[in-house]
This record gives sequence, C-alpha cells and structure tokens, in this order.
Amino acid sequence: MEFSENLRTGLKSVAVHKLRSFLTTLGVIFGVGAVIAMLSIGEGAKRTAIEQIKLLGTNNIRVNRVTLSGEQAEEAEQKQSMGLRSYDCDLLKASLPNVTGVTPLKFIDAFVIRHDKESSGRVVGTSPDYETITNFGTADGRFISSLDVRDAKKVCVIGP
Repeated sequence: MEFSENLRTGLKSVAVHKLRSFLTTLGVIFGVGAVIAMLSIGEGAKRTAIEQIKLLGTNNIRVNRVTLSGEQAEEAEQKQSMGLRSYDCDLLKASLPNVTGVTPLKFIDAFVIRHDKESSGRVVGTSPDYETITNFGTADGRFISSLDVRDAKKVCVIGP
C-alpha cells in the first residue's frame, strides 16, 4: 500500500511542478550526455596513442645517449669515449642472437627549403633496417636500400 501511495504522490508532484520536472529531466540528460562525451573523447585519445606506439614498434628497445656531468664526464673524457657509434649497432647484432634487428638513429632539427618556401623539420639519419624494425612503410616510392648506404648516395625518404 505504501508503494502505490508514494507512486501516486510522486506522479501528482511531477504533474503539478511541470517546469521543475522538465528542468530536472534536462539536467539528467545533459549530465549523462557529458559523461558519455568525455568517455568517448578519452577512448579516442587512447586509441590514437596506441596507434602511435604501434608505429614505434611495441617490442622495441631504444638506447639513447646521456649527457654526462661532473665526475662522469671527466671519466668518459679520460677513457676517450665517443659515445654511441654505428659500430655499436654491429656489435649488438653480433652479440645478441635473439635480437631481430638493430638500427642507428640520429635526429637533427633543421630548416628545410624547397624553392622559396622555408619550413622547420626533423631529419632522421638511419639505416635500411629501420623500415622493417618499426613497421614503417612508404606510401609511394621506396625506402633507403643497402646499396644507397654502400655507395653513400644522397637519398632521403620524405614523410607527410
């Protein structure tokens, strides 16, 4: 009995206070819509981040140089350390049999000029193995080949 009486009172209150009921309903709709929109935006950002990580290669290990200071810098200078070099890649390939690929990377931020237009860009120096290691493919043309490296040809792959 109590439930039917409560239901009747609630319906009567909704009918009497139409504007308040409408505004409450509208608030609930906007609140739920805002939550759905935020979850959708978050999911889209997550998928974009995962796609970018896949472009890097999800099972890649990157070895970067570290800027030394103080005693570490003095010790490296005494040992005449030149940092990481391309022959270090060859050494890694030879000494780690389970590694499927090793490629050097050198990033240089530079100004790029074509005809009279100037723009900033990132130049990446690498080897032909980069294409297979990172699943990086070209939309048109070809990637750098071992013949290009052997003959020291001046070639490049231009990204979008």
